[in-house]
Amino acid sequence: MKRWWIFLLVSFCSVADLAAQASDTDFRFSYALPRGNQTAILPDGVITFPDTAVNVANPTLSQITSVTFVILNKGTQPGTVNNITATGGPFKVSSVPLLPAVVQPNQSLTFNIEFQPLQLGHAGGVLRIDLARAQSFNLEGNGIGAVLAYDFITSSTRSVLPNDTLIMPQANIGEKTTATIRVRNTGNFEAIISVIASSQPSFPLDNVPFLPLTLRIGESVIFNINFVPATAGALTSSLRIGDATFSLSGLGIGSTFTYTAIVGSASTTLVSNSTVIFTLTQVGSTSVAQIVINNTGNTAAFINSISTAGPAGNVFTLTNLPVLPVKIDSNATVSFGVVFAPVILGQATGTLRIDSQTFNLSGVGDTPPALPVVTFGGTGPTVDAAQQVGVTVSLGSSYPVQLNGKLILTFSPTADVFSDDPAIAFASGGRTVNFIVPANSRNAVFGLSDAQIRLQTGTVTGTITVAATFTTDGGINLTATSVPATSILVRPSAPRISSVQLANRTASAFTVLITGYSPTRSVNAMGFKFTAAVDPSNPDLKLDTTSLDLPVNGPFSVWYQSSPSQSFGSLFTTAVTFNVRGNIEAIESLAVTMTNSVGTSNSSSVALK
Repeated sequence: MKRWWIFLLVSFCSVADLAAQASDTDFRFSYALPRGNQTAILPDGVITFPDTAVNVANPTLSQITSVTFVILNKGTQPGTVNNITATGGPFKVSSVPLLPAVVQPNQSLTFNIEFQPLQLGHAGGVLRIDLARAQSFNLEGNGIGAVLAYDFITSSTRSVLPNDTLIMPQANIGEKTTATIRVRNTGNFEAIISVIASSQPSFPLDNVPFLPLTLRIGESVIFNINFVPATAGALTSSLRIGDATFSLSGLGIGSTFTYTAIVGSASTTLVSNSTVIFTLTQVGSTSVAQIVINNTGNTAAFINSISTAGPAGNVFTLTNLPVLPVKIDSNATVSFGVVFAPVILGQATGTLRIDSQTFNLSGVGDTPPALPVVTFGGTGPTVDAAQQVGVTVSLGSSYPVQLNGKLILTFSPTADVFSDDPAIAFASGGRTVNFIVPANSRNAVFGLSDAQIRLQTGTVTGTITVAATFTTDGGINLTATSVPATSILVRPSAPRISSVQLANRTASAFTVLITGYSPTRSVNAMGFKFTAAVDPSNPDLKLDTTSLDLPVNGPFSVWYQSSPSQSFGSLFTTAVTFNVRGNIEAIESLAVTMTNSVGTSNSSSVALK
């Protein structure tokens, strides 16, 4: 009886247990790592996440590793999932369906577990799933990453952070100071640095390692920052090391000159080899560019030389120049002028040199002022032949630049003469002569300092024309369309006897040579008057003929129409021979006159004894 009871008890328990199992749900659990297979897990088991990168600078931007978790109902009855939570800062659940959720037999519920490490190293958490009875799973992950530490080394070592300002030791302009940067990897993963660069040439780098650089855990690398200021004052740059950026700052010590050109109301900053452009300027006028030198540096400096170069004629000159060398203190200025005085039409170029700095100068010359009225003086409108007269040239008003002039003589004989006279010339020789009119004056200057030039009027009646041409010192012709001139009339006049000479004498004849000129290039007659000799010891001396007129138009016409006469103007020399019947001693002297269409010449005598 006892054994049966025991049998019945055991049998009863077995049936009850089977009934309970048949009414329960049977939840199974599994998870899948990224790019991994599904793995079954029992409650209180551990889900180990792959190593996940940490963004140390901004943990919210750290990498996220996601695991897919599956709850499968293998029972015969539906089961309810009431809640799903994850504890631990780096872990959270996502893509969770609306809870509570009923999971039918052979159905599953899926959600994600995310791991986003907030710091380097191991992290732990717990996944809790509230079913009919709560189930827990352990979560583990490892945050990995490179942590770069930076040391700024000058005379001492200072740890710095990204976005800090690194102050370089100050340096004189053109000289160099140096600092060292040390980069250390204090993280738990290697770092890759692909960029190490400075943004400004005043802060060049050297000893930079080959890039990209792999910096292993615990390793370090160093390189140099140089500060080479080209100008005075505070200079800045950016230093980039991988994803980290630092500000660089340095103080350049020295003087820095800036140059400004002021032309009219326009102001232009000048750099080396830039151009100062002057306004359109009339030849004879000037325009000025004011040059301002400003010392923007932090120490005083000197300007030792200032000069201009350009075309001849002082086209570009300096004005109001300070006494050199001139000291310019920090934030002080000095100024002077550059004067453009064009001498030619069109563009003129030059250079301005301030110590070692060179700037270009450019200006355009415009049409010069018109030539003032030209006046000729020194002689009247008519003159006699064979005279030397003076000629002056003056302007109605002063001219702003020097003028180079030329006087040109031409001669037009009267209609009945038909002959030039080579004797018509300037006293200096030839029929042209140069002169100048100094700038800002009115009167022509001949030679070194003469106010007039003398000219020979010749011996032929006609009109002498004196014309004057003018060009500026730069070669601009002011008389291209109209040449000022004056006319001088050589008046027609009676012949003029220059000399009468006894050429030969015999017992019965004598010959005289008569020299002179006749402006009309004609002689009609010659008159001779004989003066009797008085000899008390010879009372028988007697002069029967006291005068004689001789027509000479024929021989004089032959002379004046001959080619040889052309080079003598109206000059002539004629020989007249007298045959004397009687005693030649009775003639004391002979007086000669000559006549043309205008009148009778002077009387000229020669003694026979």
